[in-house]
Amino acid sequence: MAFWAMLFFELWQRRQSVVAWNFDTLDALDQYEPVRPELARRVMDQRINTVTNTLEPYVPRWKKWMHGLLSLSVVSFMMFVVLAAVFGTVVYRMLVVVALYATSTTRQSFASQYATYITAITSAFLNLIVILILEKIYYRVAKWLTNMECPRSQTEYEKSLTWKYYIFEFVNCYSSLVYVAFFKGRIPPGYPGVKGWFNIPIDQCDQAGCIIELCIQLAVILLGKQIYSIIREAVFPLLSNWWSSQDLIKFFTHVRHFYRWEKDLQLRPFPPLSMFKEYSRMVLQFGFITTFGAAFPLAPLFALLCNLFEIRFDAYKILVIYRRPISQIAKNIGAWFEILQHLAQFAVVSNAFVIAFTSEFVPKMVYLLAFSPTRTMKGYTAWSLSAYKVSDFPEDIKPSNFGEGFNSTTICYYRGTRNGPEYSDELKYTYSMIFWHILAARLAMVLVVEHFILITTRIIAYMIPDLPSYLQARVLRQNFLAKEAFYESESKRISLVETQSDGTQITPSATAASLYPSIPSTSAAVSVAADPESM
Repeated sequence: MAFWAMLFFELWQRRQSVVAWNFDTLDALDQYEPVRPELARRVMDQRINTVTNTLEPYVPRWKKWMHGLLSLSVVSFMMFVVLAAVFGTVVYRMLVVVALYATSTTRQSFASQYATYITAITSAFLNLIVILILEKIYYRVAKWLTNMECPRSQTEYEKSLTWKYYIFEFVNCYSSLVYVAFFKGRIPPGYPGVKGWFNIPIDQCDQAGCIIELCIQLAVILLGKQIYSIIREAVFPLLSNWWSSQDLIKFFTHVRHFYRWEKDLQLRPFPPLSMFKEYSRMVLQFGFITTFGAAFPLAPLFALLCNLFEIRFDAYKILVIYRRPISQIAKNIGAWFEILQHLAQFAVVSNAFVIAFTSEFVPKMVYLLAFSPTRTMKGYTAWSLSAYKVSDFPEDIKPSNFGEGFNSTTICYYRGTRNGPEYSDELKYTYSMIFWHILAARLAMVLVVEHFILITTRIIAYMIPDLPSYLQARVLRQNFLAKEAFYESESKRISLVETQSDGTQITPSATAASLYPSIPSTSAAVSVAADPESM
């Protein structure tokens, strides 16, 4: 998936150039955009634009710095709010697991056997609700901050809003996934008889690892956000249009028949930042399927099905629910292009860490190649477990009810690579040499996978130019024709000025030849072509 993400990015650059050429926006420049009307209404200072040589409103540099500092402070505060919400979800997860085990009478009960999965599913839905609430709040905060900054053009406004919104969305949507993939059960490191921070139990992974919980978390967030967006952008506006049309029809149905334009007038106006939300949803989906695709292999399939439905749904939304949108000139997808670039690079690192640290691939390979006496996986389970002496349990956390057959047990085993109770007090229950062997192998795999994908994609990027060969030829041809038209118009203007000054008639071709001797005049080229004997 990481390799596909980098390849998709390179191919999208190529496709983007073709689309911009077809719409004649390949050479569009942002600095020639008109000033936003909101800026002219809110800003009183003016200065001369060096491009248009006219007065236009502007924001002093010190005000930009102050607004930027305010935006940075608010975004940082909202990130801390997201991390606090993730911490609350972690506490909920640990308390629910403890409650399920405490209320279970036997180890064979449903709550005891499936406590991990019940907790993972309920916490994932709780995290989804928190994500949607914070997303709604921060969108309004980001718009308010961007309006305070008073960007000059619409492109600058959307770029500033895009970066603010996506930085928050990245932390909001991916923080819980990063925690489950890389930190759960590892920070703080735990083993039997040890409590975590704030004297609460440590959030441990399932016996099969954290990959299943990561898959559940990713599936709930990915599909839940897609379903919520469909309900919010289609069902609610559709019901609103139906209700308003019913009221209008009931009031005027006895008067006359409605024309088409009157029915269209009852449609909802197209939201001004609707495309911004569409880009945000697609980029977030791209991040979900590429960054943690190794944990949920079916994520690309679900994303494809959702996008196929989204295409038809967007067509229905534009044609039936909303009024006709106003088109805008755009050279590319703006700041989202840079976000996709950084997200593709992050996906390479993330997938490498998921494979190396979250899955059991590396420990199994280490056992198979270095520790297995038969070069098979026989004995891997016993090798991956560590021993713990029951009498070493602290008194404050020792189980009150040991259960049937536990009173006669002296040694228990847990999942980990630590020294056993037979070592000295300094080395007892510390990391063993096997742990450091596995850690070195995991880091080596991360470096190998990351550099292999990056080098391969750099080679592919060098082999695939951003502009196709036929498009490069057309761009050069257009530039050549534009220069010739400029030379011709300048020669006509100069000849007209000289004619008015001295009263003599000078041909435009002669003037162009005298001004630009390296370019043959048009009349000379025509005369040479008409008289082949002179060649």
